[in-house]
Amino acid sequence: MKRTTPAMEAQISECVKSISRLEAEVKAAYIRLVSVYKARFPELTSIPGITHLQYAKVVLAVKDSSDVFSCCFDGILSVKDTLSLKMMAQVSKGSQLPDILLNECIDLANVIIEKQKERQALAQFVIVNMPALAPNMCALVGPEIAANMMASVGGGLGEMSRQPANNLLLIGREADRSSYGLLINAEVLTCIPPELENLYTKNGVRMLAAKLALCCRMDLLKQHPDGSYGLEMKNEIFNKLGKLCEPLPYKQDKPLPPPIVHSKKKRGGKRARKLKEMTAMTAVRRQQNRIAFGSVAEDEVVVGEDVVGAGLLASTSTRILKADPKLRERVKKQSERALTGIYGKKPTEIKNPFAFSADTALILKKNL
Repeated sequence: MKRTTPAMEAQISECVKSISRLEAEVKAAYIRLVSVYKARFPELTSIPGITHLQYAKVVLAVKDSSDVFSCCFDGILSVKDTLSLKMMAQVSKGSQLPDILLNECIDLANVIIEKQKERQALAQFVIVNMPALAPNMCALVGPEIAANMMASVGGGLGEMSRQPANNLLLIGREADRSSYGLLINAEVLTCIPPELENLYTKNGVRMLAAKLALCCRMDLLKQHPDGSYGLEMKNEIFNKLGKLCEPLPYKQDKPLPPPIVHSKKKRGGKRARKLKEMTAMTAVRRQQNRIAFGSVAEDEVVVGEDVVGAGLLASTSTRILKADPKLRERVKKQSERALTGIYGKKPTEIKNPFAFSADTALILKKNL
């Protein structure tokens, strides 16, 4: 890479300072031109995005003419802006200017054009020699943006290296056009898709400004003269923005987990245990429920007030109360006495309280 000598660095610094001085002169001449020419065409400044150079060229093209439609704006404004200018000229509230003020406007317009030509020539010289002065800055944002930012700051590389990242973010910003400065035009931000610019442009410009501040200090200290540090920062921003712009991974639908079945809470305590013991399956009941293979009949036993089959209990040594005809008759009488105590009648005399005859039904129907 081409190395710079102290004389070339001083020359580039002088060019940068001259560019800053020319910009200040152009701005002062533009302010004076607008203050004088607005009496003739006050709507001219309302064209969106019109620059100082375009304004001066339009003033030279229109001058004090009352027929704006006959003026030619080719190479000055776009077709859309030209149409807007001609439509505004029809409803313009401006008046004719005196010759003195008109000549002053023409002189100011010529000054702006000449100053802009000098600035462009100096900026081109700085752009050509910028990679030798600030290789890392040029590797990160390009020589043109680096030269324009250095010219806007003024004072050369030393003054720019003292600027924090927040100030570098706003260099070259126009309050009526964008919230970002010259860094918005950097090549590294072109990896953001158009549909995601509103989401990630702010993050990209902030990262770029932070890395640019580091590259300025590297160039001031003459470190990494081959621009490798700037390329490394550029690749890092590319990778981070690429990660941000990647689509989210597909989320697979997971099957629902099996429901957690909890056992129903049951009553506990002495009373519950007694109830469970009454119906629990014991060894005696297990033998009672079984029948010997090939047997025709089984013995009967007395359980409480009932006579049930004995099953295999009859063949075991368990002491059980076997049911004979006398015992069966005695159990039957005990059951009848128990029912008589409840209902006051014998079981054979108990009737359904809801049963009635046909005559009773006929009487009820008549009463209804």
